[in-house]
Amino acid sequence: MNKIISVKLNQDISKEIEKASAQYPVFMQDMVREAFQAADEGDFETADELCGKLLEYQETEEIRALQGVCCFTMEDLERAEPIFKELTLDYPDTALYRMYLGMTYHGMGYFYEAVKELGSLEPLSEYHPFFYTSYGDCLQEIGKLKQSREAFRKDVEYFEKTGVIISDIMLDGAFQNLLHLDISLTNGKYPEDVKLYFDFLDQIEMTDEMQEYLSANIIYFSSMMSSQWYRPLFLEFVTKIRDKKYLKTKHALEVLESAFTSWESYMYHDDRQISPLMESYLAAAYERKYTIKEVKGYREEADRIESAALAHNWYLCQYAAEHPEEIDYIKETYPYTYADNAEFFKKVLRNPAGTAQKIEKKLRSYSFKKITKEEMRESLYRAYEWQLEKKKGPVHLTDGEDTYRRIQPKIGRNDPCPCGSGKKYKKCCGR
Repeated sequence: MNKIISVKLNQDISKEIEKASAQYPVFMQDMVREAFQAADEGDFETADELCGKLLEYQETEEIRALQGVCCFTMEDLERAEPIFKELTLDYPDTALYRMYLGMTYHGMGYFYEAVKELGSLEPLSEYHPFFYTSYGDCLQEIGKLKQSREAFRKDVEYFEKTGVIISDIMLDGAFQNLLHLDISLTNGKYPEDVKLYFDFLDQIEMTDEMQEYLSANIIYFSSMMSSQWYRPLFLEFVTKIRDKKYLKTKHALEVLESAFTSWESYMYHDDRQISPLMESYLAAAYERKYTIKEVKGYREEADRIESAALAHNWYLCQYAAEHPEEIDYIKETYPYTYADNAEFFKKVLRNPAGTAQKIEKKLRSYSFKKITKEEMRESLYRAYEWQLEKKKGPVHLTDGEDTYRRIQPKIGRNDPCPCGSGKKYKKCCGR
C-alpha cells in the first residue's frame, strides 16, 4: 500500500533517476540510484536517510521531492509539509507537489488548507490514485457534502471504467464514503453505487483484513437506519453479504449477526405487539452481547451494562409468565432477536421465581451500599412497575460516543423515493 500512496514523481522513472544522478559527482551517483530503488521497494527509511546525505552535499529538485514522498508515506507529516510547501513555491507549475502538499494538510487535519490546494488542481490532467478520496474527505470535513460525494465518485469511476483496483483497502474506503453520502443526501444514486460496490467485492480477495473493513462498513451503514426509507435497503445490503459468504472470521460473522438484530430492533420499535418493557429488555440484552466486549477496559461502563441487563432479566421474570404469546411472536417475526435470547426465554418461562432469585443475588454485588434482600426486591418492583408504564420513544443508534441524528430533510409521502426507484415514497420504501 505504501508504494501505491507514493505516486511516482514522473511516469518515466528511469529518466528521472538518471537526471537526478547526473547532478551529483560520479562517486555519489550510485547513492542516488539506491535512494530511488529503496523507495520503489517500500524501504522509505533507507531512502530518507540517503536523501538526507545527498541533500547535505547539494539540494536538487528530485531528491527534495523524493524525501518529501518518503516523509509523507512514513506519516512524518511535520517534516513533509515544509518540503512540499517550498517545492510549490520554487516550482509553481508542478501540480504533483501541490497535490502532495494538499494531501499532507489532509493528514494533519488542516482541511480548509487542503481543500484550497487540492481544489486548485481541478480538473486533473490525468488520474492520480486516491487524490479524489483525499479531496472528498476534506470536503466532507468542512460540510460540503455534495462536492465531497462527487469527489469520491471519481475514484470509483476509475474502477468502473478500467476495472483496475489499485488498492483494495483504499478503494473500499472510497465506496464507504460514497454510499454513506448517497444515503445522507437522499440523492437517488445509492442503487447504482451499491451495485458497483458488490462488483468490487466480487473481484477482490476477502482476506481477514478486508473482512474487517467490510464489517466496519456494516456498522457504519447501520447508523443510517434512523432514516426509515433506508431500512429495507440496509436489510438487502446485509442479506446479500450473508448470501455471498464474504465473511468467514468469527468477529466478522458476529458483526453480520448483530446487523440483522439491529435491523429487527428498528422494526419491533414500531411494532405495537412488542411492549415497551419487552423492547427495553431486548435493548439491554443487545448491549450486553454486542457492546460489553468493547468496554472491558472500562470497569464502570461494563458494570453498568451488566447490571442493567440483569435488572431487565429480573423484570422479564415477572412479566413473561403472563405474556408467553409475546415471546412466541418474537420467535416467529424476529428470528435473530429470538436466537440471541432463546436460552433465557426458555429459562424464565420454565422457572421464573427461581431465575429471579439468582438474578437478585448477582445484582446485589453491583450495589454501592449494603442492602437487604427485601430492600433489593422492593427496589426492583418499583422499577418494574415504572417499566410497565413506560411509553415507546424514538430510536437513536450510537457508537458509544456520538448519537447519530437525521441530517436530511423529512421525506413527504408523495415525494420521489430517495432510493432511486422512480416511485413515490409512499409506494416504495415508505410503505
